[in-house]
Amino acid sequence: GPFAGFSAVEPWLPITEDYETRNVAVQAGEPVSLLNLYRALLRYRRDTPALLSGSYETFPAPGGCFAYVRRHESGDRLVALNFTSEPLHLDTQTMRGSIALSTHRDRGGSFVESFSLRPDEGVILEVES
Repeated sequence: GPFAGFSAVEPWLPITEDYETRNVAVQAGEPVSLLNLYRALLRYRRDTPALLSGSYETFPAPGGCFAYVRRHESGDRLVALNFTSEPLHLDTQTMRGSIALSTHRDRGGSFVESFSLRPDEGVILEVES
């Protein structure tokens, strides 16, 4: 609506020009939107005991990548984050499992023994016992 639905009169803060395409109503209907990624991450964290109360240990990773394991009796999770603009290989042979979530939202459920993180990608791996 007018003024992006925030006001009936012109607000004192500027409104972005693309408000008609970049808003909650539009993103809610797009499965790979940032809004739906946040919702999936929050839901996964809430439903995963390892992320709520598991122990923490760092995991060896190449430069530009931050990786750690959350250990819990219900199952371990490996979280890997690539902060570079280049793909990075993560040797996870000791941590095989299924990708639960990717920030790119296109490879959940894939079983991996090792994998590459794409530029600026984050992945949560459900570690096989």
